[in-house]
Amino acid sequence: MSDKEAALADPKAWKAVLDKKTNRYYYYNKATQTTQWNEPEALKAQRKKSPWRSRVDPKTGRTYYYNKQTKEVSWEKPEGFDGVPAKITAPKQPKPEEAEKSGATPETATQPSMASHSAPGGTVPSTARTEDARETLPESKAANGREDFQKAAFSDSEDEGEKKHRTHRNSQVTFNNKDDVGKDGGQFDENMIESFDKALEKHNPTSLAAMIQLRHNIYRKKIRMEAEEEDSEDEGVGAPGYELTKHRKGFLNRVFRLGKAHDADQLLTFKKSLIKKSLLKTNRQHDEQAIQMFKNIMSFMGDRKSSKAPAAHARKIIKNALLAPIGMRDEIFLQICKQTHLHPNIVHCLEGWNLMIVCLFSFPPSKNIKVSEYLKKAIQSSNSTEIKERAELARVLLDVIESQGERQEIPPEVEVEAIRQMKLIELEIRMPDDATNTNNAKVNIKVDPFTTVKEAEQMLFRKLGLQFTQAFGLFEANDDLQDVLAGNRRVMDVISSWDKSLEDEEKVTDVHRSQKMKKSQKRKDDILDLKPDYKYLLFQAKLSLRTSGPDKIDDFLKDAKALKILYNQAKRDVLQSRIQPEEKDVTRLAALKLQVDEGDFMPDIHRAGFLIKNMNRYVPRDLLPKSAKSKKGEAKLRTYEQKIMHKYEKLKGFTPQIAKRNYLDYVERWQSYGALWFEVEQRKQLKSYPDILKLGISPNGILLQNPEDKEILDSYAYKEVVTWGHSESKFILVVGDVVQQKKLVFKTPKGELMRNLIHSYIHFKVQSRMQAAKK
Repeated sequence: MSDKEAALADPKAWKAVLDKKTNRYYYYNKATQTTQWNEPEALKAQRKKSPWRSRVDPKTGRTYYYNKQTKEVSWEKPEGFDGVPAKITAPKQPKPEEAEKSGATPETATQPSMASHSAPGGTVPSTARTEDARETLPESKAANGREDFQKAAFSDSEDEGEKKHRTHRNSQVTFNNKDDVGKDGGQFDENMIESFDKALEKHNPTSLAAMIQLRHNIYRKKIRMEAEEEDSEDEGVGAPGYELTKHRKGFLNRVFRLGKAHDADQLLTFKKSLIKKSLLKTNRQHDEQAIQMFKNIMSFMGDRKSSKAPAAHARKIIKNALLAPIGMRDEIFLQICKQTHLHPNIVHCLEGWNLMIVCLFSFPPSKNIKVSEYLKKAIQSSNSTEIKERAELARVLLDVIESQGERQEIPPEVEVEAIRQMKLIELEIRMPDDATNTNNAKVNIKVDPFTTVKEAEQMLFRKLGLQFTQAFGLFEANDDLQDVLAGNRRVMDVISSWDKSLEDEEKVTDVHRSQKMKKSQKRKDDILDLKPDYKYLLFQAKLSLRTSGPDKIDDFLKDAKALKILYNQAKRDVLQSRIQPEEKDVTRLAALKLQVDEGDFMPDIHRAGFLIKNMNRYVPRDLLPKSAKSKKGEAKLRTYEQKIMHKYEKLKGFTPQIAKRNYLDYVERWQSYGALWFEVEQRKQLKSYPDILKLGISPNGILLQNPEDKEILDSYAYKEVVTWGHSESKFILVVGDVVQQKKLVFKTPKGELMRNLIHSYIHFKVQSRMQAAKK
């Protein structure tokens, strides 16, 4: 046996190392300086011989030891322990697109790096790579300008000399990978979301407990599959359990530690007065915080007088728990168990169970305090059907919260109140309106606290009857701004993030972020940290796909409801001056909207003066006179009316659908139409530009805008985009051609959203050209 073979066969030469960027374990051999993803045969063989295993307790970071045969657990290293680790259970090997996102290509995911002690294949910032050779899209048969709908033939004296409808040129589009373009890069299981949505459609749960049970059924199979992949020999073994603090009655007994301490049963039974210290010994350094938690629990349950509403106490408990050490979360669950055990008042006891459920929607307890056993006993022994119902729900939630993970925001009051009533949360979603130029259209859906943005979108697709769903999504919005939401965020976390009532206290998300950022990276005047004052959830198009020209999507055009939403969104943005119009199109668009609203021109009705009072419904607000009653203002309005009516007469016979298609056909030519804007920061790369910019992702390409005067500073068609990608705090864009390229790096927390939008636009651009080539 060679020296290398001997080193590979020596289990002591191997070490398991966690690659933090991919969240996967790899194995490093100190003797041969090699790394690999798969567990070495030497470690597998040795694990079968030795009964002892070592593990790191994630709560404390300490290594503990257990015997798989005797089930003995110890913090002390056993005599003769040979250093055999437990089998490392890591996430499944990433799919090609996931490996690319993390920086590990399929090649690097299977071939270990031999150069140095690093993860196999290394890790790099997330970037979307293009093929070396650009792909020329097939020539579209629609490129000659012919459309499948009647075009408006506008031509009057003031429009003479204008160019006719521009034909769309074929272009080259580069993309990172043929199999990957257009896929969502979100870190959640979309197939699971679709299954949940189908289950919702089939069973239509009407209560909170029913929806959570449905969610539990969907996830249970996944949990079982994952459990089967883990080492069955190590199942059920955990770190040594927490030790309860010794509590004694009487001041002198507590000070001098005299008399008999309360046993566990007595310690974990309802108490009408405050505790004097934490229940868990590991939390003694946080006694003051534990006592404050207990006060809030008693106040929520009604055992302690308070001027605040119960929801305020629940939110305070969750806030402190999310910011506190993990051990304090177990303290909270133990305190709730204590106060609900043998409580003499059934109404107050039920509130304690409600609080247990609120907490389980927010974060999980550790397995060491065995909350599941308490829930099981409550189900078996309680005579109250309401307590049994809540204990059953809590038991199901223990599984679901393990899959979902802790939340990022404090639950809003509406969520806490819904849980107290064991009801689903009714959400009002806004949409662009038919009759006005606002977001006054409304649709309601019922959700639970776990519902993600993606799941809520699926509910809306079904309720609205949309067939072509890929272009639409949820936004957080006010009457002036809209920001598209990531699909894996909890909807109730989004709503909670708008709450300004805790502005004087440290926000949970701020703490999470500060733990990841170095002090040198923080800027007191960082504009990117300023969050707009959002008011409602908005459902609209996030991809303003083409309805005419060579890039039109046939499936989109077949969905009348999808086109209706897109039209309402376009007219709202035009009339509120959110997009910069081409002046020659203003009266044309007004005439087309008039045709949609009024039908064919009728001389007896649509006479002079008909539009004067309603001009704000047809002309962008920035183009209207500041004073409509002044001579200049009245003259300008009359001029607008004459031009609009002149064009309106020519639209006789146009159906509302055809008029809407024409309206969209005009606005789609505007440079900024359909752009979703993201505030980004650039540092001295573009010297003549301000540090803070607006980066827009539109149907035609990527725009850079000055946020002060809204001037478009630069634009890059998708054919100029060589590669794009993101990291946690950056968006990376490389533009140019094969010969010369320019790399732009922008600071933003929304890089993944931006990446996915570009992915989707290029995907549909390729798809439309390929469809056109087949005709």
